[in-house]
Amino acid sequence: MFKLVIVRNNVMGESKVTEIIEKVKHLQNGDVSTAMQNMGLTYELNYGVSIPQLSELASAYNADNELAYVLLSNEIREAKILASMLFDVSKISIDQILSISTAINNIELVEQFSRNVFAKSSDLDVALPILIDIDYWQQLAAIYSAGWALKKNKDENSEIVNWSKYTISKYLESEDRHFQKSIVFLFQCLIAINNETRKEMVNLAEKLAKSENLSVQKLAQELLWISA
Repeated sequence: MFKLVIVRNNVMGESKVTEIIEKVKHLQNGDVSTAMQNMGLTYELNYGVSIPQLSELASAYNADNELAYVLLSNEIREAKILASMLFDVSKISIDQILSISTAINNIELVEQFSRNVFAKSSDLDVALPILIDIDYWQQLAAIYSAGWALKKNKDENSEIVNWSKYTISKYLESEDRHFQKSIVFLFQCLIAINNETRKEMVNLAEKLAKSENLSVQKLAQELLWISA
């Protein structure tokens, strides 16, 4: 099993983390924090700072993997999200991708790390079949990461396209709401690649719309509405 490994050997990095957390505290919003907790987004500590505010805060720092790892190890929502914005993905190995994924334990972190880190990795095609077999949140991260990668690159012949087609077919029957939402997102990204892929995915949705499973029918109809 993969696990997150943090090496703290940079005093200046630790100082930056302290500085960043202090800036986060000045932006805290208790009402937002409470609302997020009511939505099921549970963190040990949550200051309720918005994603745009965190993005602006991150822009004041250079990408720094050691800094990002230390932020990720903090049990603070904002620190973890800022970590996703400060990783230098070009210097992250596939083993590190898998290690980082173990720190993901809710849908917000899935969304942030899939877009900000995993989708940018040149090793994503290798990481996807591993991530999808680890655990619930890593499975979701794999699906969202594939979607963001397709959305960014629109590579018509990539392994990511083939993996995405297979994954949609495999998970379309899931009744889990997070999985359904991730499949819809991946479907949207796939049909935007080219007309051939669009036709293939629409044919799949039409076939599944005739399923006896009402949940599958509903999801297939949503996919058809999206592709119309």
